[in-house]
Amino acid sequence: MAGALFSGTNVNPSTGGVRTRYTKAGARADRRIVFVNGIMNNASEHATSAHQIINAIGCEVLGVYNQKGTENVWVSSALRGAFVFENLAFDLGQCVSDQVGLLARGAVGYTGKSPNGCTNSLLNLFIEHGHNWPTRPLCIMAHSQGNLITSNALMQYSALMSGKIPANTITDPVLKAAIARGPIRIHVFAVASPAMTWPTNSFISMHAYWHRFDPVTGLSGNRNLRATLAGHGTITSWGFGHSLDTYLDDEKLIDSVCRYMGTKPLMPNL
Repeated sequence: MAGALFSGTNVNPSTGGVRTRYTKAGARADRRIVFVNGIMNNASEHATSAHQIINAIGCEVLGVYNQKGTENVWVSSALRGAFVFENLAFDLGQCVSDQVGLLARGAVGYTGKSPNGCTNSLLNLFIEHGHNWPTRPLCIMAHSQGNLITSNALMQYSALMSGKIPANTITDPVLKAAIARGPIRIHVFAVASPAMTWPTNSFISMHAYWHRFDPVTGLSGNRNLRATLAGHGTITSWGFGHSLDTYLDDEKLIDSVCRYMGTKPLMPNL
């Protein structure tokens, strides 16, 4: 039996990979977007970003929490803030691992499981709940490292749905049923993405949104520029900003997402 779609509503996620529903009065319940946050965001910041997205595009958000650092249970909450370098080192190491995983999947067709629990949670979302999603395609807004997580999950999903993983190795009945029904359509709003590669097929699409001088987008190896030249990327400003706040202030991004989702903003982000 498939697991629950989300663990709570309008609360801070408890740990990495947890899925949380965010909504408010006026937000359309018949439209829902998935949000995967970036590097060094704690649970409270994840929830705040989800509510900013609701205000910006006017529909429910399902947050998939990309946990900040190790958030070790053996480190007291009073001391955890002092472990900024531990958290940063862990998150940067995870980004490297995610990027290497992407390159391996794209270059040599690696189909193994990701070591990132957030990636696995997103993949499970596609498999267990994708066919019951209220909007077609299932749309994701990924920010920063969230794009590495999302692309890895999509690479795994593509491998499953395209038959690259031998059927006789798949025993889970939920997974078997999802494969038998065929793939769902998925679209990604890739915001400030450092991802060097994305899966390309008939059921997955991506549009990149990037600030021309955002240093993190440069880590994509000009992937965002190539997407823009190919017609599925947009330079939203010529600034340096990387935070999600700065991107949600860009009308090009918000107008594009609202048109795609069939929604309108509840209020401007302040």
